[in-house]
Amino acid sequence: MSTSDIVSLATSLLTLAAVIVSAVAAHLAKKALEAQVIVSKNGALVSQTQQNEEQLGKLPQLFGLYNIDLEDLKNNSITPEELLFVWSDLRQGEIFHRMEGFTGEMISDYRANFLRNPKVQSIFFKYISGRLMSNSPYIEAVRRFIQSNPRRAT
Repeated sequence: MSTSDIVSLATSLLTLAAVIVSAVAAHLAKKALEAQVIVSKNGALVSQTQQNEEQLGKLPQLFGLYNIDLEDLKNNSITPEELLFVWSDLRQGEIFHRMEGFTGEMISDYRANFLRNPKVQSIFFKYISGRLMSNSPYIEAVRRFIQSNPRRAT
C-alpha cells in the first residue's frame, strides 16, 4: 500500500467520522428542540392554570361550572379554598410526574403525607377524581395510594 493510498484511506475515514459526528449532532439537536417544545407547552399550561386558580380563588362560584355546589362543599365541611388548594397541588404533581416520565407507583414522601390526610382523601374522591381531573396514570396511582391508606373523614 502506497503512501497516497494510506492518505486517501485516512481521508476517507476522517470524512466518514465527520459524517457520523454530524448525524449524531443533528439527532441531538432535534431531541433538544423537541424537549424545548415540551417545556414551553408545559410552561404555558402552568401559567394558564395559575390564572384559572386565581379566578377561582376570587370567584368561588365558578366551581359551579364544574357542577360543584358551594352549599355541597359547606355541607361536607370543605371550604372553596381547601378544594382549590388540593386540586392545585394534585395538578402540580401530575405535571411534574408527566415531565419526569411518570411510569407508575411514584408517590413521594411529601405527596404520601399529603394524601394520608382525611380531608384530602375526602376531597379527592368527592370532587377531584373523575370530576376536576381526568383519569391518568398519575390519578390512578393517587387513587391506589389512598385506597391502601384509608383515613377518610366522615
